This record gives sequence, C-alpha cells and structure tokens, in this order.
Amino acid sequence: MQHTRLLAVGALFAAPLFAQTAFVSPVAAAAVDGNASNSFPWNTTIICRYMQVHSDTVGTPMVVTQVAQRRNGTSTPPGGSRTVDLELFMGESVAWNRISYVFAANYIGGSSQVVTRQVVNIGPLTGAGNPAPFEMLIPLSTPFAYTGVNSLAWEAVQYSNAASGTFTTVDTHQGTATNGSSSLTGAGCVATGQTSTMDLQVQHVDRGGAYQVGFYVRYAPAGAPTVLYLGSSNPNLSFPGLCGNLYTDLAAVLASGVADANGDLRETASTATSSYPYAPWTFVMPNVLGAPTLYVQAHAFDAGRTDPVPICNSNGRSFAVPAPNIGTISEVSRLYNFQFQGPSYPNATPLTLDHGYAAVTEFTY
Repeated sequence: MQHTRLLAVGALFAAPLFAQTAFVSPVAAAAVDGNASNSFPWNTTIICRYMQVHSDTVGTPMVVTQVAQRRNGTSTPPGGSRTVDLELFMGESVAWNRISYVFAANYIGGSSQVVTRQVVNIGPLTGAGNPAPFEMLIPLSTPFAYTGVNSLAWEAVQYSNAASGTFTTVDTHQGTATNGSSSLTGAGCVATGQTSTMDLQVQHVDRGGAYQVGFYVRYAPAGAPTVLYLGSSNPNLSFPGLCGNLYTDLAAVLASGVADANGDLRETASTATSSYPYAPWTFVMPNVLGAPTLYVQAHAFDAGRTDPVPICNSNGRSFAVPAPNIGTISEVSRLYNFQFQGPSYPNATPLTLDHGYAAVTEFTY
C-alpha cells in the first residue's frame, strides 16, 4: 500500500512544473456563486481551528500549491483585509458524510504541515464579478501530493485574526436540509445537587442525504459517568429501586461520557445554548436508516441517591429520522471550534451547519 502511494506521488511530481490548473470544490459552485455565505473561516474575530473535508476531489490527483476562497458574489468588493497568524495542514481523509468531531480522526494516514506558522495577509479584495474571483489566497510552504484515492482535508489552525477596514463574508455552498425534531416521552429524576430534573435533548438534521444526530445532557450529577441508551420502542417501564421509568427498550448503548462540575455533558457547557448545543454524542453518517422512530434516554451514576439503585434517569425522548433530502448535495463538510478552547484543542464543536456545508475552495495545482 505504501509502495503504491509512493509511486502515485512520484508520478504527480513528474508532471511539468509549469503546468498549473485549479480544482474548485464544491464542484457545483465552480462557475456560479455558492448558495450561501458565512463569516468562517476568515471574516470573523473568533479565533478557531477550522477544517474542511472535500469528497468531490476523489479521482483528481494533484500536487496542491495553494488554497483559496472568494467573497460572496452578491457583496461589493471591500477595501479591508485580514491579518491571520496561522498554520495549515492537509491530508487525505474520511468522506464528507462520515466526519468525526475529533479533528485528527478525519485524516487517513495522518496530516502534513503545508504552511508553517506565519502571518498571512488576506485581501484587500478588489476583483468584481459574480461569482467573485478567488482572492483569499494561502500559498503553501510545502506542496501537498494528493493521490485522489480518498477525500481531501485542509485544516487552518489560527492563533490570531486581525481586521483592517471592512471585509466580507466568504462564499459558501450547502446541500438542502430537513431539520428533525424530538418529543418528550417521560420525565426525568432530580440528581443529587441539582434543582432541575436531568434533561436530555436531541438535535438532528439530514443535509443532502447525510444524517447528523447529536444528544446532550444537562443537570446530571456532577462528575458522573453517564451512558446513553437508544431503542426502537418505549416500554415506559418501572423498575423496583430505580428512580423514574425506563423509556427505551435498551437496544443499543452509546459510548459513555462524564458530566462536568455543573452536571453537563456538552462540549463546552459554559457557552452552550439550546440553539447550538455542544453534544458529546454527535454522529454524521450516510442516511440509510429508513426513517424510523427511535427512543433515547440517559442514565448517570448518582452516589448520593437514597434510592436502592444509585442511578439517575433523564427524561425520555423520541425522534423520527428525516428521509434523505437529496435536492442539492454538496460533498463538502466543515468543522471548527471557538477561540476559548484554544488552537490545540482536539475537538470540533458540533453544529447543525457542519456536513454538506463549507466555504467554496479553489485548489491550485
């Protein structure tokens, strides 16, 4: 396998040095403006670790020498610029519809540093047109030899991002989405040290035929190991010595987590909101589930309980998996975290605008 990769890389470097071309991803936005815009990754004062995974590059081997983004085509070319202290990494990766919220887990065979830490000036942007020209340029210190076998990821680790004048949003493209909802199936218990019942919430969405689902918990016992059970039915079953009822048939258990000092199981509880929960149990997968209704409940060890069984149960929830929405498919996903977590923080923040949503990017090779 390694020998095959070396041969492929060698063949790439054997190409004429003067031959340069470009690949734009998502490919649907190559010649037209993307259907969305966003502040990330450059037009924001929020310092972040930011990654994009591109799957429509598969089958196009290239020695990448530069990555670039463009302004939203409906905006006026601004006179401002950004000064960004960053490092840039690239690597072959998992597919856009199988991303992990652990940055390193997305790479296949590890990543390569393609821009050593330096200050990069982005802008001013002066080019007119819709779509706009690719003027948010980051030349690579070291070219990256991409075989085209797997998806392609790039990751910008930012240390600062300073604005000079007015800048602009970044052109973005996204797949069509169907947002899911959830329903309460039963009440939870009040954990030791809490005044509210242990609360489980669900966020989920299908975007372009890829399904993201995340679960997060509040008001668990502080520092408590917690497990999440998923089921296909709700038995609403009482169990002697256990506070509250069981609202799943315990068909599958998800990986356990540990509540923080506030009793929260969210990526960063101090800044989490109901609109953007930071879910430790968040998954992205191809939507081949067949639109079932599922049932979920969390259970935490609670040493301070007076019940015979020292377990605190959350409320129960049911949710119907949306049918695949393939009206528009964008085979690119993004991941990022926020400045309070620091550039070395290993996890991304799960948001509903992750998969099938990303800045339009040009790879020069």
